[in-house]
Amino acid sequence: MQPTVQICSLAILFAFIFQVNGNSTILLKPIQITERRNYKNSINFQSYHIKQQQPRGYMIHGHSEEFVKLPGLTMTFQHIMPVLYKIRFEGTCFSTHSSQIWLYLRLMINDYLFYVDKFVPNAADRYRYFRGDTGNDGIDYVGGLYFYSTSPTVTTCGFSNIVSLNPGFHIIDIGARSGYLMYGAFPVQVIGGILSVEAIQFDTDANIGIPTLNILKKDGICVSQQTVSNIKRNIGLQRNSVEKIRFSWQRPVATPSTVLKVHKLTSSNAEKRRRRALRLYRQLANNRYKNFITTDESWFYLDGTEGKRKVCYIKKSDPDYDRMILQQDSSRPQGFMLWVGISSYGKTSLRFVKPGVKINSDYYINNILKPFLSRDVPRLFSNKKKNKLIFHHDSAPSHISKKTIAFLNASKINYVKPEEWMPKSPDAAPMDYSIWGYLKQQLNKQKIESLNVLKKKLLHEWTKMDQAYIDRVLAHWPKRVFLIHKAHGFHVEHRLKL
Repeated sequence: MQPTVQICSLAILFAFIFQVNGNSTILLKPIQITERRNYKNSINFQSYHIKQQQPRGYMIHGHSEEFVKLPGLTMTFQHIMPVLYKIRFEGTCFSTHSSQIWLYLRLMINDYLFYVDKFVPNAADRYRYFRGDTGNDGIDYVGGLYFYSTSPTVTTCGFSNIVSLNPGFHIIDIGARSGYLMYGAFPVQVIGGILSVEAIQFDTDANIGIPTLNILKKDGICVSQQTVSNIKRNIGLQRNSVEKIRFSWQRPVATPSTVLKVHKLTSSNAEKRRRRALRLYRQLANNRYKNFITTDESWFYLDGTEGKRKVCYIKKSDPDYDRMILQQDSSRPQGFMLWVGISSYGKTSLRFVKPGVKINSDYYINNILKPFLSRDVPRLFSNKKKNKLIFHHDSAPSHISKKTIAFLNASKINYVKPEEWMPKSPDAAPMDYSIWGYLKQQLNKQKIESLNVLKKKLLHEWTKMDQAYIDRVLAHWPKRVFLIHKAHGFHVEHRLKL
């Protein structure tokens, strides 16, 4: 019987070689399969699990660089031996638009994205983990699902993965994202998705030909026992597929929204932000942000303390409406301006601007920059580090005047030049997006009745501010700038947590 099978196989092979496109020069490289069998590849246990997407329809709105989890598909597993997972997702992709539509689906484990043989953080700049790639669209074609359409379409969308995981607690999800840069930013739906998982535990001496991956240790993820217990309680460990799938038709509870105030951007502002963000990102990336020292000025007022609520809403029909209308002096509240800066090597000294003084070029040079360069920089940066130092401040008039620029050039210090600074970009300045807010939040908790006390409290909070917190703020800086570039210069604050 065996010789007959071999002869038939050879006949089919030769027929294929001579008939494909009439080309008789096609060469097929054979794959060698060993004759020896490994009898140690025995299976200790095997189980099957299945979940259905809930709600059945999930719409993805517009372009996104990061993946979001399809609802209702989360599975959790815990094991003390390596386990091979055969994972399959199948659903329906649906779009009513005649424009270009892109959709990507991918396996997620412990919030990391799986790419054939490695896990990558679900970040907007994850393409950096792949040599030679300059964008996520190029890497997201590999594995997972890629769906593209230029007309209203309903089609089956599915993919499968095989991964071997080391012992531990693992959370399996299916992630989705849509769009291609600013194109294809139209809603697309994933309907009726089903996730099926086959878990196989082989003998400890088995050689299955797939490397076992350890997400927790490899990528530095720390999952506390409390987190594990909470997920088990809310989702439950997966059991055999003979159990009936439980469907939940409850409407999800709406979460309160936060109104975020941002600068109004013109198309010219956005284009400058997009173009200049890429240059700044290249200066900050790969831990080069540690060469920067960033500074800024801000106002602090007495009425910004004691935790008083600034706004009260009341209906006109309320009997106390007239009583709630209060007269007040329209003069500016008591306060002062403060200059300060941060770096990976420490903080600058506090410099209070004298009351009634306007910060022009002369004041900025003599009272801010000269003490900064003669006292703060030598204290924070050694001679070797000083050569790599880059000074960063915003585009305030006193910062970009000809006199200030001439002074900085004469001081032979590297700095972000006016033509390189992104306009209307507090979201790309660590002092604006974090440090000032932190200080004012701390002061808001205290009762302060005079400007002198306010200065003392500020000095105390500044001294108490932990360098580890500053390091986290600065480490987030490159990501913010990169996201601004990817968003074509438009706002990204609503996508960020810091």
